[in-house]
Amino acid sequence: MNSFKRDNDGYSAPLITSFNKSDTREEQRFRKVLKMIFQLCEIAGFELVGRVTLADKRTGKVWK
Repeated sequence: MNSFKRDNDGYSAPLITSFNKSDTREEQRFRKVLKMIFQLCEIAGFELVGRVTLADKRTGKVWK
């Protein structure tokens, strides 16, 4: 059994699978921080109403 994802036509797509598995460390850090922000808001009794924009101090990349 292969673990490849399927493209829109139903064919296995190893490139898509490998791309999804290889999220960069930047993306993993961003997702982790975003999850923590949502959890913090939940604990404190707040909710985010608008978009969150973060700038990475290490790389300078802006996440929206």
